[in-house]
This record gives sequence, structure tokens and C-alpha cells, in this order.
Amino acid sequence: GAVETPESQRALLSVAKFEALEEALLPNVFLSLGQASEPLPEVVSYFGAQIQAEGGERQGWAIQGAGLLASVTGDEQAQTSLVDALESQLGDGKREALALSALGNAGVARSFELIGTYLSADEPALRAEAVFALRNQHSEEASESIRQALSDDPEPLVRKEALRALSHRAAETHAPLAVEALKDSDVTVRLEAVKTLSAWLQSEEGELEAEVEANLHQVLKSAQGDEDSAVRDAASQVLAG
Repeated sequence: GAVETPESQRALLSVAKFEALEEALLPNVFLSLGQASEPLPEVVSYFGAQIQAEGGERQGWAIQGAGLLASVTGDEQAQTSLVDALESQLGDGKREALALSALGNAGVARSFELIGTYLSADEPALRAEAVFALRNQHSEEASESIRQALSDDPEPLVRKEALRALSHRAAETHAPLAVEALKDSDVTVRLEAVKTLSAWLQSEEGELEAEVEANLHQVLKSAQGDEDSAVRDAASQVLAG
């Protein structure tokens, strides 16, 4: 609401620029500015300048706010400027993970190839961040990258994040992947598979085809026989809800 008015944006911007601003308030300021669908040029410029600044909490929150702002703005020029700034942080070891997260929020198609390069990074944490960053990329290439990470990556953390990315896609076409993940050797991955199935049932309630919904419930019933009690309990809780 209020952040859509030029006056409120200028007021928040003046707060953001206040050098003595308590760090605890930075998230509120930058994430609030990040909700402006029609950002003022000076807001976009300030985000870009702070992203390019050297370290600090302000830079980190500017990166996160810019990702949100790029996702909601209808101003193509502003979006391009914000994504340019975010992509400039890839290659900076200190801010790569945060930039990937922000680009994931932005969901701009042009970033797919850059994000994709991190799916083969040496660090599992970066691969995990990259695969989750594909959740708002809706191309078949992005879907295939998520599928490959889920089936082929040796790190449970990456497979978990692939499942989280899948939960943002349609159950009708992606449920078999989550079902297969219930056979994963790692209990945390199986737990995430239960969460993914639950997310589909909750977010698409009334929209799922009856057969698909019935199949998801049946799969969760099967998960009640998992060897690990955490998985059994999670499946039971979903079914009880």
C-alpha cells in the first residue's frame, strides 16, 4: 500500500540513507522499499549503489531488497538495472549466495544461464542456493536442471533444495519426482519430499485433479511406513490435517 506513493518512498529512502540507522532496522527499510511496484528512479539508483558498496549489513539487505523489487516492478528499465547490479555480485565469494537468492526472488528469465553455472560449483551450499533460485524460472530448461540436481547431486542439501524448488511447480507434472525422493537414502531429503507433497496439497487445494490429489494422499500413507520416525510422523501430520 503506502510504499506505492512517491512521498512514502522518499521518506523510506531518507531513512535508509541515515548513516546512524540501527542495523536492526535495515531489513524493515530495504524490504519495504522492495515492495514498490513503481519505484522512483532514485530508489533504484540507491539500491544499485548500495549493492556495489563494499560489504556490511546495508549491502546485504540492499541485495535482498533488490531481488524483491525486481520481482514486483512493472518498470522494465528499473528491473534491468536491478538485475544488472545483482548479477555483478556473482563471482564475489562473499556475496554469491546472497545474490543467487535475490536473483531467485527476481525470477527474471535472462538470469537462468548465470544461475545455472553454479549448479556445478564445488561448494554444495552454492549448488543448493542455485537450484532453489530456479524456482521462479519457468522454462523447460530450468525444470530439467532441477530434475537433474534432485536425481544426480551427491549432496543431500542440494537434493533438498531441488525439492523445495519443485514445490513451486505444478503437482500434475512434477509429483513423480517427489514420490521418487521418498526413496532417498538421506532422511532429510525424504522429509523434504513429504513437505513438498504437503505444499502441493495445501496450495492447490480445490485445483488439483481428483486423481492427482488421491495419489498424493496414497503416497503419504505409504510414507507412514518409512524406517525413520521423523518421516512417519511428518506424513501422519499432513494426513491428519
